[in-house]
Amino acid sequence: MRILSRYVLVRFLVWFGTCFALLCGIAASADLLIEFERIRDLGGEGVQPLVYLLMRLPAMHFGYLIPIAAFAAALFTLGTAALGLEVVAAKAGGISPYRLMIPILVAAAVLSALTYVVNDTLVVRATHYVERPEDGDAPDIVFRGGSFWYHRGRTIYNIRRADAQTGTLYGVSVYERDLAYRLVRSVHAKRAEIEGPDAWRFHDALVRTFDPDSPGRTPRFEREREIVLTVADDPDLGVLEADPAMLSTGDLYRYIRARESEGENTRLFRAIFQERLAAPLSVFLFALLAIPSALRAERTRSLATPALQGVAILVGFWFADGIAQMVSSRG
Repeated sequence: MRILSRYVLVRFLVWFGTCFALLCGIAASADLLIEFERIRDLGGEGVQPLVYLLMRLPAMHFGYLIPIAAFAAALFTLGTAALGLEVVAAKAGGISPYRLMIPILVAAAVLSALTYVVNDTLVVRATHYVERPEDGDAPDIVFRGGSFWYHRGRTIYNIRRADAQTGTLYGVSVYERDLAYRLVRSVHAKRAEIEGPDAWRFHDALVRTFDPDSPGRTPRFEREREIVLTVADDPDLGVLEADPAMLSTGDLYRYIRARESEGENTRLFRAIFQERLAAPLSVFLFALLAIPSALRAERTRSLATPALQGVAILVGFWFADGIAQMVSSRG
């Protein structure tokens, strides 16, 4: 049985690697055509266009390529075994054909775990890069205490969330320091709008002014209904990268807990968090769904019917998944 299990396992992994490489090649070719102008704008020299194209694979395609490759690998592993009468030989030896699926399911479970790790590391970083490939030297935003922190020059920024489409920042705090890096002013607002590379419009802002030469003196408080401030001299200020959806699963969970502790609505981010946990399970699920279709090849003497059934299963699964995501995001 060990020899048979290793045989099935090796065949599954070979099929998985072959299918995954083929699918990645197709996806990369499609991206090259669709994103040709964007790639051209990055420059024809150097490796940046190639890096951008490769980064799009994990950022945009791994989420469905890995489950499809697992499905195809399970289908071809058992399907070709059924066509080659290997399943019949196993039955003649007293081995249930369903015993052959154990190595496949074990491998699929391991691939699911690896997919979770890849989604939480490579996919997150690749998505960051694909969103702003021109800003490879932009500062990293640090997530701490339920919000995003980073600094440029003598200014420190703290942002809970950013909406890149509208250019709106939520839960904004700006800390300005003098040449000796002593705090001279802080601005806090629930919402701010980016009106230019260095101008933010704060709504219902609390402005605190400090005297760095008299640290014991009470700061001056000002409540401004609306105020426009020059907050940076750098047009590449990457505050719009403060998107909770770009966080790792662990940081996203901490972000949700921090926002819920303050009574904020986190329905959208909970949907993203649940999708992060559920997505790797699709690798195991797809491999499991392929097994009954593959074993039917023993009766049909063809892989065409199981393959068509597999396509129908994949389409039905993603259709149901799309509806579920739409419903969950709307509450």
